[in-house]
Amino acid sequence: MEPPLPNNLEAERAVLGTILRGDNTQLASVCQILRPEDFALSENAFLFRTMLGFADAGKPIDLITLTDFLEGQKEIGKAGGVPYIASLTDGLYKVSNVVDYARIVKEKAVKRSVIHATELVQHNAFNGETAEDVVKSAKARIEAIEKTLPQENTIRTVTAKELCQMQVAKREFLLDPWITSRSIGELFAWRGTGKTFVLLGIAHAVATGTKFLKFEAPKPARVLVIDGELDPATLQDRAKLLGAHEDENLSFLCVDMLEDGLPHLATSAAQQIIEAEISRRQSQLVFFDNLAALAPSTNETEAEDWVSIQVWLKHLKKEGIASAFVNHAGHAGWSRGTTRREDLLDWVCKLEWPKDYNPDQGLRFELRFTKTRAYMRDAAHPIEASFRTDVDGDVTWTFADIEDARMGQILELRSANTSWREIEALTGIPRSTAERIWRNAGKSKK
Repeated sequence: MEPPLPNNLEAERAVLGTILRGDNTQLASVCQILRPEDFALSENAFLFRTMLGFADAGKPIDLITLTDFLEGQKEIGKAGGVPYIASLTDGLYKVSNVVDYARIVKEKAVKRSVIHATELVQHNAFNGETAEDVVKSAKARIEAIEKTLPQENTIRTVTAKELCQMQVAKREFLLDPWITSRSIGELFAWRGTGKTFVLLGIAHAVATGTKFLKFEAPKPARVLVIDGELDPATLQDRAKLLGAHEDENLSFLCVDMLEDGLPHLATSAAQQIIEAEISRRQSQLVFFDNLAALAPSTNETEAEDWVSIQVWLKHLKKEGIASAFVNHAGHAGWSRGTTRREDLLDWVCKLEWPKDYNPDQGLRFELRFTKTRAYMRDAAHPIEASFRTDVDGDVTWTFADIEDARMGQILELRSANTSWREIEALTGIPRSTAERIWRNAGKSKK
């Protein structure tokens, strides 16, 4: 005895009952999945076809209008009779689940179609058709069934109320209150300002769950640095200098170590290589140092290249991976290249030398944000920072808010009886600003 063909009559009743209860808005969603012939019970198929006819004519679908129409057409028997139609609204089916019920009905219908198709294929094979014809026929039938499968609709809008009630992933800081998971950022500066040192300082702090300047990593996270500029020896020296020689969470993909180099960052080949390393290392933050080396372009190709990179970075963001790239400053002092980049970014950070900077001072810079999100309000205040190594080779980062740093300079110079004109020339701070800072310093001492 052969088993019964796949079906779920309760799911069929649930679909019809939901529509019959007057919730005709559900019919559009159901029609994207089901056809009348998908119902195993002929009465249900007939009812669904009738409902579609009502919908096409703009008529409301409910128990009274439907039964009245079928009785008038002398077709109430084809639908199982009035008692059967009335029973469809019985039970506790959830209206919100009607699409799930429809999918169950569709799945059973597809299985029945496959069974019928394979029976026909067997019949043809037993009745002398050539192997080639049997295979072609089988392929054509399966392809026809495949076309009836519902297409996934990945687009979903929500009301403001639904949005506010949704359980969404909370914002998680990798470096508080600066870099979050799923963020995309840019660090840019004139060459020689210290971009790579700052990048490695951030990477080391995130990897170890420690501090960088006034920012703190709440816990260790895995970081991947894609370096397209430095040779391995220089990169090694800098990593050791920053104390990263024991970092297990910090990884490097050094282009100079690759036999064939790394393809242009805008290509799928490069992106696949990097994604494989992200997956292997389970990285949560990826740094690209720098765009000039990893994604060289001309004025004609830059915009097109960036579109490809942007789509990929958004994909990483969706996967919960934060990213940031290093870029050079142009002659005007802003980030080099197309300004379209900043439209996508969550933050943009600029490094520049203080007005009174002297190369003998080593690594000393001002860190300013030119773009931030609301959650970064506490990070947006500019700071002055410097990097020093003592006689034992230990590294020290020092920093102060720009206002505090300026105040220290002015107090020191005024205590040496330096005139306001000389202070302006030495520091680049306008006289009016310097005098205001001096007055505020006097008030703060009281």
